[in-house]
Amino acid sequence: MPWACKAFSQLHAQLLAQNPSLLGCWRIFMIKLWNHNLLDARSMNTCNMIIDNFKN
Repeated sequence: MPWACKAFSQLHAQLLAQNPSLLGCWRIFMIKLWNHNLLDARSMNTCNMIIDNFKN
């Protein structure tokens, strides 16, 4: 699952960076994946860094 989150973040980073409500939904979804042990903290951090790079 981590590879899918990274790919989604890279593919949609510009859209997520421009739309705060959509970004919030994506982050909540990643937290839900983390709660079910489908995503680790390192991958979640990587996905957030990909999106944050588009913000700056």
